[in-house]
Amino acid sequence: MTHRVRRHAFAVGAIAAAAAIAVPAARAHGTLSPATVQAGSVQRFELTVPNDRLDADILGVALELPGGIEIESAEARQPRWTVVWDEGSVSWRGGPIARGSAETFAFTASLPAEGVAEFALVETYDDGAATPFPVPVSVTTAETAAGGSSDTLAAMALVVAVLALVAATVALGVALRGRRRAPSP
Repeated sequence: MTHRVRRHAFAVGAIAAAAAIAVPAARAHGTLSPATVQAGSVQRFELTVPNDRLDADILGVALELPGGIEIESAEARQPRWTVVWDEGSVSWRGGPIARGSAETFAFTASLPAEGVAEFALVETYDDGAATPFPVPVSVTTAETAAGGSSDTLAAMALVVAVLALVAATVALGVALRGRRRAPSP
């Protein structure tokens, strides 16, 4: 394989890898599960918060609630975490979430009418930094859910998979074409 072909194959592989990493990285600050819920229901959520910083631990996690959502209950893993909630937010304190690790928190909430409920996740680090990140949840009616509502994450994963397949095919074609042109020793 010539140097030029190797360089092109490497570039195509790097693009495919970047595309595969882009979807999870976009949601790296925290995820709510489930991401799609039925309107008017009472739902148990799990909030997973990774600490992707290498220079600070997370000592607090707060989730600001969109209008119309009410917390029914919340859980804390004792004795490390304590939890408090009111009509506008739920907060966990203690921890820590060490560098490079993650923690999962749970709460139950009643949901409003259909739409997108955008929660705001605030991670508080031991160095005092506290930045909000949006965490959307789709709220659907029973008819929409039964009809197969579009799940944005699944659609993005499909696009990434198709792009990775195309990139791999192109890399293979470039490698084979370069092999055919190379003189035999």
